[in-house]
Amino acid sequence: MSAGTHAFTISERELKNIHGVLLDLDNTLYNYATCHTAALRSSYAVVRKTTDLSFKEFEERYEVARKNIKRQIDGRAASHSRLLYFQNMFEMYFGITHVELTLAAERAYWDGFFKKMKLYPGVRDFLTQCRKKCISVCLVTDLTAEIQLRKITHLRIANLIDLVVSSEEAGADKPHKSIFILALTKLGLEPHEVILIGDDHKKDILGARALGIRAILA
Repeated sequence: MSAGTHAFTISERELKNIHGVLLDLDNTLYNYATCHTAALRSSYAVVRKTTDLSFKEFEERYEVARKNIKRQIDGRAASHSRLLYFQNMFEMYFGITHVELTLAAERAYWDGFFKKMKLYPGVRDFLTQCRKKCISVCLVTDLTAEIQLRKITHLRIANLIDLVVSSEEAGADKPHKSIFILALTKLGLEPHEVILIGDDHKKDILGARALGIRAILA
């Protein structure tokens, strides 16, 4: 697996005797940071019409709100909700729940995010290779199912993905074992029959290895 060039490659040897691939989505198949930066810019374009915040102040307040939500519900899919981040952010700013602005900022965030999304080189080739080898692919991803399914659709890889397990469905974020167990159950495979590919050492690699799943850092 190539990590430094953002080219997604995996050798034939690593797929030997493998019947399933557990595959992370965010930052493994595309560049999350680029998308997030564009998304914040898109949200700010909406927010600046209602507030006098500079972009720097907007970023800082967003980060405070994100940490607030993480403290409240860390380890669950909802802790990644941009809607909750913006709700918290505007409640601190206005002293009320600004419903319309919260919804508008969240819509703008994902509009900006999707506009920047594109697969890393090699991802489609890898997924096509798995399809040809009859290797099942299950995306194992944190965040809510609706957003992650929209990402899959936008990246145009739905026809190359067999199954999806989100932390919303599993009840806990990675590295909790429930998300990996659910993926194995859906696939009908044992840990030694699959590999996991992901970008996060703690969440993806250590989480998978705790269940005896061979893991590769993307």
